[in-house]
Amino acid sequence: HGGDAARESRQNPEDYPDGLHNPWIDQDPQKGINDAILDQWERWFSLMDQHGIVIYFFIYDDAIKIGKSLGWPLDRNGELHPGERAYVQALVQRFKHHRHLIWCVMEEAQELGPQWQRHTSKIAEAIREADDHDHVIASHQHGGNTFFHADDPFINQFAIQTRLDQVKTAATLRPWMLKAWQECAGRYNLNFSEDAVHRDLVVAGERAAVRQRSWLAAMSGAYVMVFGIEIDNTEPGYLSDCRRLQEFFETVDILEMAPNTERTHAGTKYLLATPQQAYIAYALSPCDGELGIKLLPDRKWLRLSSWRDRVILVAMVLAVVLTFSIDRAMLVGFGGYGLVDAVQRRRPNPYLLLSFFLLVIGVLLQA
Repeated sequence: HGGDAARESRQNPEDYPDGLHNPWIDQDPQKGINDAILDQWERWFSLMDQHGIVIYFFIYDDAIKIGKSLGWPLDRNGELHPGERAYVQALVQRFKHHRHLIWCVMEEAQELGPQWQRHTSKIAEAIREADDHDHVIASHQHGGNTFFHADDPFINQFAIQTRLDQVKTAATLRPWMLKAWQECAGRYNLNFSEDAVHRDLVVAGERAAVRQRSWLAAMSGAYVMVFGIEIDNTEPGYLSDCRRLQEFFETVDILEMAPNTERTHAGTKYLLATPQQAYIAYALSPCDGELGIKLLPDRKWLRLSSWRDRVILVAMVLAVVLTFSIDRAMLVGFGGYGLVDAVQRRRPNPYLLLSFFLLVIGVLLQA
C-alpha cells in the first residue's frame, strides 16, 4: 500500500524496520513523493505484472485519519485537499501502465475519519480522473457483507472483510457470501480479500481447508485473495493452489454466470450457472460421488395455468392431428417412388407444412 500515516521506524521498529515504508521524502507527506521508493515499487510491480500476478494497490493503510494525521481534510465543499489530490494522482500516473492492477482506496475505510464515505468516493474520483486505463477501483471496509458504496460511480469492487463470528465454517460462510452476491445485483464485483479464518488456517498449515474455502468464495461469485499468505515465507503449494484457481476461471466465460443453489445434484457442492447454457460444478472431494446437475426446470405441462401453456397444448395437438391427416397417396408416393420422385411428382402438402410450423411454435414457446 501507499500511505501509512506518518509512522516511522522510531515509532514502531518491529513492523517498520527502516525509513522506506512510506512513499514520501523523510516519511513526511508534506515533503512530497520520494521517487526512490516508487522506483523500488516499480521493479517489484514489473515482475508481478510479467508473471500475471495482480497488484492490489491500497492508496492508504488502515488506522489513518487523513485530515488529522496527514493534514489533508476535505474542504468546506467536500472536495479533496490539493496535497492529497496531487499525492493520489502521482501514484496513479506512475503505476497505471501495469495491466494486472487494481486500486483500493484504503484498508478499512471507516477509519479514514469524518465524512469517510464521501472522502473515499472523492479519492476514487481522483483515481478515475488520472487513470485512462480503466482499472478496477475497490473500497475495503470493516467486516460485513453490505457494501456502503454500492451505487458510487467511481467504485466498482467491494473488497470484502469477513466477520470471524459469522463465517467460521463453510456452512455459515456460504449463505453469508450469497447474500453479498445478491445485494451487488450487477452494480459492482466482489473480492474475498480479507478472511480471518483463511489466516488462521494458513497459520495452522491446513492447506486443503484453505483451498476449499477459496473455491467456496469463488463459486459464490467473488474473486479471491488469501489473507495470511506472506509470499516470502509461504509454502509453494499454497501459491500453486491460487494459480490453479486463477487459471481455471480465466479459461471459462463467467461474466454471465451466477451462483445456483437449485440445481446441485449428487456430489455437487457448489454450482455456477448460465441456465441451459453453461455450468461449473464443484465437489469437495471425489469421495462425495459423481458431479451432478439438475438440468430440467419444473414444467407445467397439463396445468393450463396461463395462456402460454394453452397455446403450447393446442399447437401440439394440432401438429399431431394434421400429421396423421396426410393423404394416403402422399404416403404411397414416398414408399413407391422414393423421396426425390415423390417431391417431383406431387405439390407440397399444406397440411404437413402447417403441422411442422405448429410443432416449431410449440417447441419455441416451451424452450
